[in-house]
Amino acid sequence: MNAVKAGVIALLIGLFFAVGCGDGEKKEPKSGKDRETGEGKTPSQVAVEPSRQKIVVSDLKICEGIRSRTPIKVGSRFPKTVRGLYCFSEIRGAEEPTTISHLWYYKGKMMADVTLSVNYKRTRTWSSKNIQSDWIGEWKVYVVSSYGNVLASTQFTIE
Repeated sequence: MNAVKAGVIALLIGLFFAVGCGDGEKKEPKSGKDRETGEGKTPSQVAVEPSRQKIVVSDLKICEGIRSRTPIKVGSRFPKTVRGLYCFSEIRGAEEPTTISHLWYYKGKMMADVTLSVNYKRTRTWSSKNIQSDWIGEWKVYVVSSYGNVLASTQFTIE
């Protein structure tokens, strides 16, 4: 009987690992899609932050630079000769320190996941991404809470 139990346990462990393993590629979330599991939700289905905080993205811009915590050369279309871009976000409502992430996507593939600190009720923060000249087309950047909820997103094009 012990051999049967051991065989069943080994089979269950094997199935657990086989089901839990994926290709490791992180695909673009649809509104509210969990970046680890890939499970999607529409914006109205995204869970409310489980803390007292109600953080919101009050400003979100793609730009070519940041000067004195202000985005410069803001746009939605950039030439393929641009070497890098910034995603500037202003976050409001943090009652206690937390983090957000900027998820940069090109053609549905995550190109960068940048975690940023939010330490004040009003925080201006940004991430940057080097852009290769052959990365022409549509890009999207998601602002995601520390709980994985999509707070905002913006799109831009490299031409």
